[in-house]
Amino acid sequence: GTLETPKLGPFQHRQLLFQEMQMQRGVLEGSRTQRWTGTQSVNFTEHLQHVTCTFAVPEKILNLSGAAHYLYCDIHYNQWPNHSFGQFVPQLMRGNVVAGHDANFTPIGKLLQDWYIQAQYIWAVGGGPVKAYVGKLIKVKVGDILITSMYTDLDGAWQLRIAVDGGEDSTITIRTPFMGTDPAYQLPYGSRNAPVEYSRWVLGDLHEAWGMDSARYYPLRMDWAVMYREERSASTGIKQIAMNHCVDHTTQALCPCDVM
Repeated sequence: GTLETPKLGPFQHRQLLFQEMQMQRGVLEGSRTQRWTGTQSVNFTEHLQHVTCTFAVPEKILNLSGAAHYLYCDIHYNQWPNHSFGQFVPQLMRGNVVAGHDANFTPIGKLLQDWYIQAQYIWAVGGGPVKAYVGKLIKVKVGDILITSMYTDLDGAWQLRIAVDGGEDSTITIRTPFMGTDPAYQLPYGSRNAPVEYSRWVLGDLHEAWGMDSARYYPLRMDWAVMYREERSASTGIKQIAMNHCVDHTTQALCPCDVM
């Protein structure tokens, strides 16, 4: 029979992004840990049309000269054939983070000591290097209410948006998977003949921390409000489970999840 290509794990798309940025800037300050806490859907969902997520910018505890802190609601799919993945991730972030891309969609890092928001699309094709397409970088302040929206427009394209409530927004439009960089997936989103991968998504609401190994880095409290809407009005909801995971990229072993 035909052997199935191994698929990526639940956070391996972000682990690959971590490794990509490490190659650009060298190791973090004495730590190569990557942590997640929050929730994620148990299985992929189909026919998703709209995601809305609201949360407040938390307090800023310590400067992050080497570490990175991301907070986001995202939708992603890691089961594309041939080790490909794609993640829609408008996010709040600070530290040494992904904040740009070049003409070839290579992600560009930047040190941000204050909180910023940015709409981002992160992907990789066929086990190749991680790529990024990002929107405007916008500085925000503690206490600002942020609204994330990811939805399909009338043409089927995905609109990814994050904004301060009543304020400026960072928005990008994704018309084709992988921004057209995969010859096997040139049909635009919304096409009648699009393969099933186009409409499959895993949903998450997460803190993600790079090299933040002390509880002193983290806010004491975060409040989230999340709503998902599917194409089918009879949807019974999307089951999510708590996620609390840590990996040490130096040893490739799991690490304690007791600081977030």
